[in-house]
Amino acid sequence: MNKDIVESSIDNDFETLEANYALAFSDALMQVKKLAFADFNTLNYPSTKNEEWRFTPILAISKGDLSVFPVAVSANATLEIIVSDKDVNSNKIIFIDGHYSASRSNIIDDEGIKISRVLDYIKTQEGKFNSLPDNHSEPFSALNTAFFNDGICIEIFKNASIEHPIIIENIFTSAANKHFIQQRNMIIAEAGTQASIVFEYSVQANATAYMNILSECFVAENAHIELLHDIQPNYALHLINNTFAAQKKDSTFTCHSIATDGKLIRNNLSVRLEEKNAICYLNGLYIASDNHLIDNHLAVHHLVPNCQSHQLYKGVLKDKSTGVFNGKIFVHKDAQKTNAYQSNKNLVLSDTAVMHTKPQLEIFADDVKCSHGATVGQLDENAKFYLMARGISKENATALLTYAFASEVIEKISNTETKKRLNDQLQKKLGYSFEEL
Repeated sequence: MNKDIVESSIDNDFETLEANYALAFSDALMQVKKLAFADFNTLNYPSTKNEEWRFTPILAISKGDLSVFPVAVSANATLEIIVSDKDVNSNKIIFIDGHYSASRSNIIDDEGIKISRVLDYIKTQEGKFNSLPDNHSEPFSALNTAFFNDGICIEIFKNASIEHPIIIENIFTSAANKHFIQQRNMIIAEAGTQASIVFEYSVQANATAYMNILSECFVAENAHIELLHDIQPNYALHLINNTFAAQKKDSTFTCHSIATDGKLIRNNLSVRLEEKNAICYLNGLYIASDNHLIDNHLAVHHLVPNCQSHQLYKGVLKDKSTGVFNGKIFVHKDAQKTNAYQSNKNLVLSDTAVMHTKPQLEIFADDVKCSHGATVGQLDENAKFYLMARGISKENATALLTYAFASEVIEKISNTETKKRLNDQLQKKLGYSFEEL
């Protein structure tokens, strides 16, 4: 990779962004963007020499062929966009090639929430924006902060309970093939709220998607927020997914990451437990095939006493695919009475698939209950033989046992309709269906 070419392209894109969006950005936001751009120029795209990226080559993104400047809105204005009809009983927020489409979005729960473009929110409420990422050390956070020009802010008002899931669907067309889309989202959950938010990604025919998405989640006192990243089998999807959450007392933050394949998926998830009795549940399921790569990097910061965190990530790897799990739990000096649990379990179904797992604990308090563990193995041949002896084919026996292993994560999703859809999606991916038995 020629670093000079990449830096020249990035510099030109930032100058173009600054010139074209000068009216959309306030002076304060433009200053934040300039500082973030300077941070990215210092960090640059990470290579495999970087410890945090050693198993995740990003050549398709970093070699200089992609523009970070937003896709022109006119490029998709005349296209026939087919928005899926699944989860019709949902609030839908549609993005096409990184641009919010108000005409195709539909909010059915119009009480208790406010949906606005993130730039409009930042103009009036700049305090929370960009307070959770560390642009000095996280290159893709810095890149997103410098280049985003669109995204959504979801405000959930005090004591509101949102009945239906809020679905944010990103649709990619061929107009975005040479663009590295930067999207910025904010989720503001006020005290006593309850809501479920789903991120989805759809790559249309002849399209190749490259996206760097960053979401900041602020979970206030006694709020209960559930996030789901639903990454379906999009073989043309290259996704850097950054999620940052901060929790206040008595709050619950649940984040599910379900990735049933993708060309390159990198999930960066960081949670701060900032006040007592906060609880977070982080669950993940990743299934990779062909030569694809799915990388999950998690960091949970226990900052105060009497908080809990629970992590369960499961992986299924086939063909020549690669999986990565790097989970960190930091128990800070004052975080006594912490209860932290971390588990990563993996099935490797071929001799050429590779799994890298690294659960980590850093504990600076002395009155805690913490545990972590990881396993990498194959299916139990005795269990497979047991099923085959009862008339089930070898392929269905393999699929059934894999489903039994993987479905534990999906069962933790609270919404019944979403859970059923993901179960059906999992069975289809594994080539197994209950109806066939």
